[in-house]
Amino acid sequence: MASRKGGYSKMRVTARRRKKKDSIGRYILVAIVLLVLVVAAVLVIGGSKKKSKPKSKTAQVKSSKKKLKKSSKAKAGKLAKRGRRSRKKMEKVKKRRVRRSKGKRTRRTKKGGHTRKKKTAAYKVEAILVDDSGQRFVMVGDRQLKPGDKIGGRRIIQISANEVKVEYHGKTYSVRIGQDLY
Repeated sequence: MASRKGGYSKMRVTARRRKKKDSIGRYILVAIVLLVLVVAAVLVIGGSKKKSKPKSKTAQVKSSKKKLKKSSKAKAGKLAKRGRRSRKKMEKVKKRRVRRSKGKRTRRTKKGGHTRKKKTAAYKVEAILVDDSGQRFVMVGDRQLKPGDKIGGRRIIQISANEVKVEYHGKTYSVRIGQDLY
C-alpha cells in the first residue's frame, strides 16, 4: 500500500450532519403564515361587499334628494359661519372708530403668554394759561398742571407760551396746544 503524506493513514472522512432546529421555530413560522392568510382573507371579503340598491326608481330619487339636502345644509352652515365672522369684523371696526373719536387710547401688551389690555385716557393739552401771579399752568382735560406735576406717568417739566415740555420714560417731548401728551 502506498503511504500518505502527513501521517493520516487510517482516518475516515465522514460528512457532518446538521443539527435539528428546535420545533418551536417551525411553529412560529406556521403561525405567521396563517396570520397573514387570515388578514388577507378579511381584507378581500370586507372590501367586496355590495352597496344596497333601492328596488324602485322612486326610492333612488328619494335617496339622491336626501344626499342633496345633507350637502346643502352643510354649505348653508359654512355660509352662516362666514357671515358671522364678517359681522364680527365689522363690529370691531366700528368699535375702534368710536374709541378713536372718544379720544381713549388702548394698548395691548403681552407678558408671559397672557395678553393684558391697558386702557389709558388720551391726555390732551387743552390750553396754556397764566395765573394772577404770572405763573403759567397747562389745562390737560379738566386738570390744571404746573411744572413738576405728574399725570399718567408723565411729568410736566416746563411750560412756555405755545408749548409744554413733558418727560416720559426718561425722554423729553414738546407738546403744543391740541396735541396729546406722549
